[in-house]
Amino acid sequence: MKKLLPFLVVFLGIYLYIESQELPPESFYTIEELCQTKGYQTQKHSLTTLDGYIISVFRVFKDSPKGKPVLMMHGMSGSATNFVMNPNRKGPAFELVDAGYDVWLGNGRGNVYSRNHTYLDTSSVEFWNWTAADIGSIDIPTTVSYIKNVTSHQKVAYVGHSQGGALMLLALAVNHPVENDISVAVSLAGPGPKNSCKSRMLNFYTSSAYISVLEFLGVLVTMEKPSVFYAKTLQAFPTYTHYLAWDRYDFTIHSDKPHYAYLTLQFPGGISVKSLRYVSQFFNNDNSKVKAFDYGEQRNLQIYGSKDPPVPDYSKIKTKVALFGGKYDRIILPADIEYLYNVTNKDSVVHYRVDYEEDHGGFTFSSNMDYLEDLLKVLEKHS
Repeated sequence: MKKLLPFLVVFLGIYLYIESQELPPESFYTIEELCQTKGYQTQKHSLTTLDGYIISVFRVFKDSPKGKPVLMMHGMSGSATNFVMNPNRKGPAFELVDAGYDVWLGNGRGNVYSRNHTYLDTSSVEFWNWTAADIGSIDIPTTVSYIKNVTSHQKVAYVGHSQGGALMLLALAVNHPVENDISVAVSLAGPGPKNSCKSRMLNFYTSSAYISVLEFLGVLVTMEKPSVFYAKTLQAFPTYTHYLAWDRYDFTIHSDKPHYAYLTLQFPGGISVKSLRYVSQFFNNDNSKVKAFDYGEQRNLQIYGSKDPPVPDYSKIKTKVALFGGKYDRIILPADIEYLYNVTNKDSVVHYRVDYEEDHGGFTFSSNMDYLEDLLKVLEKHS
């Protein structure tokens, strides 16, 4: 026992040090509260998809909604909060509101703001039986259609970060009917048919071994909000935290303050393990034979004219698209966005640049966000 005593004292000291960490109150704010603290108002709209999922979309404005509608869509495990939570400067959603746009923030099924269904229990296997393909083929078109009806605009501009951009490009590459409703599709650090991800953490999360363990344990949802104790641990040991997170968001690029605890509590929205399995096929693989959304034979025949879903053909994209990439991005490499550009119909590409001073998380979190000027130009000309 005497030999163990020093270790117990050290352990207790570390525990008390972690528990003594004070987290900023905004770490626990809802999206409505985050917007309110910045001087913006929100409206929460609840939509029901054809397969019964109840998803939320937030309309952000100052005095009253005005301007052309823009739908912003989050990445793989995020939520609408990602576009308003920047701790270093005004978030991109607020920048678009200030520029005169009617901003709507979407949420994919199953995330923290869209965890409801008309008849399925949210803890059931059936509720979590979906993938990102369903978000792209059902949730996003449902949201776009709803925005059109509310605003009476014929088309909606679209801005997607990471997976949010990729899902729209996939839909356009198979000529999904949503192409008729989009004025311009902006992809911020979104992948195409090639992905050479260099992020150690993301490659781990999307590895077959890790996902197989989750499936074996019966885990249905992952990448959710962590415990407060974990967030305090990240704040207590910033060097350790930076080592874990730098290849997704590196605050040193622009000398930002290390708000990792706040970001860790606010960013995650959750993702189904089945969707993680689906997404994993796009990481470090030859995606030339990855098929489009599979609706089932009957719906495939209606939409594609064949029983099997087609392989996405980016050269057939007819909608205007804008491709943005960051020179420091280790998740969606500039070379991969260049490949996407090379296989995309050039008549549809209205903007292409991959050397912005950003990494992957920087498009939503950094103090620089040097791409915003070009984004606003694209929306002004093509929305």
